[in-house]
Amino acid sequence: MAIPTIYEQLGSRFKSEWLNKPTLLRHYEHIDAIKAAITATSDQRTQLSNSGVHSPKGIAEQIRVKAAKDLVPVLKRAAEHTDRTKSALDQRRKNLTTPKIDPTDTVAEMQRAEMRANLKPLSAGDRIAAAATDPKIANAYLSAPALLSGSNETERAQIDDLVAKQFHGDALQEIDAERGAIAVLDAVIGVGLTDLRKVTDFENSPQQFDEWMHSVSAPKPTFQANEPGVLSNSNIRRIGREYLAEQAARTFQKEDQ
Repeated sequence: MAIPTIYEQLGSRFKSEWLNKPTLLRHYEHIDAIKAAITATSDQRTQLSNSGVHSPKGIAEQIRVKAAKDLVPVLKRAAEHTDRTKSALDQRRKNLTTPKIDPTDTVAEMQRAEMRANLKPLSAGDRIAAAATDPKIANAYLSAPALLSGSNETERAQIDDLVAKQFHGDALQEIDAERGAIAVLDAVIGVGLTDLRKVTDFENSPQQFDEWMHSVSAPKPTFQANEPGVLSNSNIRRIGREYLAEQAARTFQKEDQ
């Protein structure tokens, strides 16, 4: 039986139920695009090497041209996609428990202030229990700094999570599922960048690789305000660090088992 490639292993972590949801399927499409672009670039390098016509330097130069045209844009689009999605998910999660306050409703604010005053002398457990049983109390608590309810940011985070699970369970599950899908895509981007370094002969020259990536992914002059940016050096290194950290964590888990 053939040994699964790293892309197949990572792709298997994309749950089957996610593929049935259009909002999550779009993340898998980026995974497929990266895998196809890596495969095509690697195949061309193999063909050039087997031809016996080109020198190692000539092969590297040709592969860098192909990678800049076909592979780097795929990785760039995927990285931009994950960044946009993460920002949108963070905002959606924040909105689940962030009370919508009408600044002109002074009566409602007086009522919330009274509730916070009543919460202040309670223990942390009692405050959490009160917020869990009454959405109005939770609203009053979360609509102002934790200090005004006699608590701290750690306790506030607990109440925030509790309220989200209790009153926004389905929406929270959707967000968690999408975060999981994006985590798989991030890992694939990290592997793709590693393979790109290898196939373009930059494996032992990280600084030159960063400079080359920046030069080939620089945006063309445009008058459109929403033109996507480059796959920046910091973004390249961030994705690589996240992937390596995840691989290390999985290795330690296996050793502990």
